[in-house]
Amino acid sequence: MISFNMSLVLGAAGLPHLLVRFFTVKDAAAARKSVVYSTWFIGVFFIMTIFLGFGAASFVGFERIVDANPAGNMAAPLLALTIGGEFLFAFVSAVAFATILAVVSGLVLTSASAFAHDIYGEIIKDGNITGVQQVLVARLASVS
Repeated sequence: MISFNMSLVLGAAGLPHLLVRFFTVKDAAAARKSVVYSTWFIGVFFIMTIFLGFGAASFVGFERIVDANPAGNMAAPLLALTIGGEFLFAFVSAVAFATILAVVSGLVLTSASAFAHDIYGEIIKDGNITGVQQVLVARLASVS
């Protein structure tokens, strides 16, 4: 259980959209502070998922959750539907969709900028690249 929890927390902390926080701070002290805040947010999120799971099992019922999806991925939307009706169900679904879009766009931006700077700029062009060329390559990489 300890190794499972460590993999959840450390795995989430290693996601690109969380790691990019290191590049948006001015110094090492701000980076440490940012890491502390991120760690707390990740911890609260994982504790919240435990309560969501138990709440869904209690209010919705295990059988109904498994009938909707054997993996249990519909537990939170079904809990929202049971507690708040169609409005809360729609809100939770919209938040889930927006989260997916945010993660995908963050991954596209991160990978495009890494390709433009590291692969194209440093390996292919051997460091001889202008900022305009780098932005053009990043745009092309994000489209492809």
